[in-house]
Amino acid sequence: EKLQRRIDHLQGRNRQLESQVRLKWAAMIKMAKFVYVDDDVIDKSLESVIRNGWDAFKWNRGYSLLHYAAECVQDPQVVELVANLATNVDQKDGNGKRPIDYARKTQNEEVIAALERMRKAARRLAQEADRSENVDRD
Repeated sequence: EKLQRRIDHLQGRNRQLESQVRLKWAAMIKMAKFVYVDDDVIDKSLESVIRNGWDAFKWNRGYSLLHYAAECVQDPQVVELVANLATNVDQKDGNGKRPIDYARKTQNEEVIAALERMRKAARRLAQEADRSENVDRD
C-alpha cells in the first residue's frame, strides 16, 4: 500500500512535469520566430529544430547543426544556444568527430569554452539521473 501511494504520487508528479514541459515548448516555438542569428544555416534551422525536436532530423553523415556551429560560428552564445537544443553534445559524426573536436580545430577559445561548459553540464545531469535511478531502485 505504501509503495502504491508512492507510485501514484510519482505518476501524478510526472504528469505535472510533462504538462509544464509542453507549455514551455509551445512558448519556445512562438519565440523562435523572433530570434535572428547572423548565420544563414543556423537562422534557417533554428525554428525547425525547436518545433520538431533535435532527433527529428537525419543529419547528413551525422554532421549536425551543432557540429556546424562548432566549426563555423564565431559567437559562443550562438554555439551554446544550439548545444542547448542538442540531445547529445558529444555526438560523433560520420568521421568520428564530436562538435568539440571541430571547435578545437578552429582554435576559437570562447567557442571551445562554451562547449566545454555544455559538456560538463551534460555529464552532471547524467550523473544526477544515474543517482536518481539508483535511489528509486532501493
